[in-house]
Amino acid sequence: MNIDDLEKILKTPEKTYRIKDIAIIIHNHFLDDKFSHRDWRQYRDLKNRGFNGLFLMYCHRTNKTYCLEDKKRI
Repeated sequence: MNIDDLEKILKTPEKTYRIKDIAIIIHNHFLDDKFSHRDWRQYRDLKNRGFNGLFLMYCHRTNKTYCLEDKKRI
C-alpha cells in the first residue's frame, strides 16, 4: 500500500480524513503468520504520519488475526 495514495483516497468532497483518523488497518497473508520486514516498514511509515490505530494481519492458513504491536492472536 502506498501511503501517499491512501491519503488521497481518504479525502472526499464531503470529508477530509487523515492517516491519524484510521482506527484499524488489516491486511492478509496467505501462508506466513509472521509480520514481514515490509510490514514493519509500512507500520513505521504510518506511525510517522500520525497513525495511532491497530495494525493487523489475517493469515488464511491459520485462520487467525494477529496484531503487530501485541504480536499475538486476536
